[in-house]
Amino acid sequence: YLELDDNFPKNSEERLLQIISEFMVMVRRLLNCVYGNVPERDKLDNYLVLPTGNGTAICVMSPIPGHPSSEYSALSLCAKLVAWAKSEGCSLRGSLNSGILNTVNDVYDLPV
Repeated sequence: YLELDDNFPKNSEERLLQIISEFMVMVRRLLNCVYGNVPERDKLDNYLVLPTGNGTAICVMSPIPGHPSSEYSALSLCAKLVAWAKSEGCSLRGSLNSGILNTVNDVYDLPV
């Protein structure tokens, strides 16, 4: 789970929206680079991306080619995104959880 810190001044909502948009573009580019495909709702072989508003949850289903495990891949993705956030002058909180993902329920009751 990755979340941009909302440490922007109250009058900079435009900058916050810009950085959130840039963050999601970076997530898309990074996943395309390491897995060779962009996120698609119906393709869950490698990962699942769940936007959260000011961040995202990335469920890593299979390791990046050349990585020993999904957990290692998740840590690698997190490190790359934290480094990107730092280069953009904002901070990013990340947390890693490991375990089997059996069900994802969409709060809007849309097909997952």
